[in-house]
Amino acid sequence: MKTELVQAFTEQAKRLFSLCETYIDGTYSPDEKEPLLDAIKKGLDALDGVGMQELFNEITATLNEPMSDSQRERYCFSLITPFEACSNALYPKVLISKSQESIDKLQGLDGADKLISIFENQIIDAKERANKYFGLGFDADGIETGDEAKSIFFELAHIIVWYGNMLDAAFVMYGLDLKRLQKRCGVYIKQFVGGSIELDKRAMQISGYVGSITLAKEYLQALQPTEKDEAKEPQQGEQRPQEQPKDIPTLMHIDRERLVFGSAIEKGFMYENNGKYHWNMAKNLLAYMCGKLYCGDRVMEDKNTYNLKLKKTGRRLQANALKELFEGFDVANNRNAMNEPPTGYEQIDALFEEQTGGKQ
Repeated sequence: MKTELVQAFTEQAKRLFSLCETYIDGTYSPDEKEPLLDAIKKGLDALDGVGMQELFNEITATLNEPMSDSQRERYCFSLITPFEACSNALYPKVLISKSQESIDKLQGLDGADKLISIFENQIIDAKERANKYFGLGFDADGIETGDEAKSIFFELAHIIVWYGNMLDAAFVMYGLDLKRLQKRCGVYIKQFVGGSIELDKRAMQISGYVGSITLAKEYLQALQPTEKDEAKEPQQGEQRPQEQPKDIPTLMHIDRERLVFGSAIEKGFMYENNGKYHWNMAKNLLAYMCGKLYCGDRVMEDKNTYNLKLKKTGRRLQANALKELFEGFDVANNRNAMNEPPTGYEQIDALFEEQTGGKQ
């Protein structure tokens, strides 16, 4: 069983998350700030440099080895559980839901007060951390402060999300369901949107590894539970819509993609056709929207010329998946060619403002 790349990736991710926590929480002395920040940046570069395709190849090669179902399951769990601390930070609703469920089960039992108190403190801590982490980089009026901690946290979050998509693809090719495995072990490295759009979205996310969106859908449809199983198995984290805490924010683009796409369809910017999207506006507006949504691109004023410029991050779009989703249009290449905000970019910004209350 070959695990060198996976072990190196998980150890580096855990170490990097610990450094990020220290930096964001401010638990360091003044003279430690610059060395800590430098270590984080180097760690991010190293982690971002790990090829997901190479990880995918190592994982699928292992899954292809002869092993029992229980051995295969334990191997899958070993790829998920090292990210528990990251999971609790990225998906606080899950931790809160699990803690509240434990409290409900313990209510009325003799000698359970101490355990209930522990779970209550977990909920308080999760809410405080969520509001702190997901409010990074904004002041009380929702204006960006330029806080470097925000960029650090979300860069790490995106790497974990990419890892989750890769893992989802590797599992589905062997008849394994990341969604169910996450629920079994209680650690979540990938969110699933649920509802009628989940199949299309999930297929797009894993198509680059599987080969095509059509093939990805075939694999995913083979995993679909029966109606009886679906009734037993609520959505991720056993969070039914009416039970979700309303005051806890969620990870940046995972929930927001569904909302932004929905708003774009409502306004007639695009429409869905057989699992793909037709864009009705200027193509560079589509590239701008995707860059903003998936990579964190934004419009800024040049301090010297006072002209508006497009500030692009170093993150990359899933070029092939987006090209197939948007009827062959090369979104990634169009984004790479843009240095200034396209005419009418305000209409795209408005889609985000509707969903974030002004925070973009």
